Amino acid sequence: MNALTLERDMRKFFFEGLQRLPPRERVNFVKWCCLKAPGFAQQKAYVKSHTGEAHEAYNDVFLLNFQYGLNLEAAAVELERRLRRL
Repeated sequence: MNALTLERDMRKFFFEGLQRLPPRERVNFVKWCCLKAPGFAQQKAYVKSHTGEAHEAYNDVFLLNFQYGLNLEAAAVELERRLRRL
């Protein structure tokens, strides 16, 4: 699944879910996504600078999907797991 075929409700889930997470947890979620994106993880890249803003995390997640093949279904499951821990 990629972001172009993602339903509006799922995009809304990502944005609203990221808004509910505390800033530090948003950064940790983006780090998790970086490790799960096949092309990104192979480059041994890491999150160097991130403010923890919801819109920034949202954009990063979808950029990881477009450019590096992040599985959005797996990311949604992980986001839901993190939200349940709140």
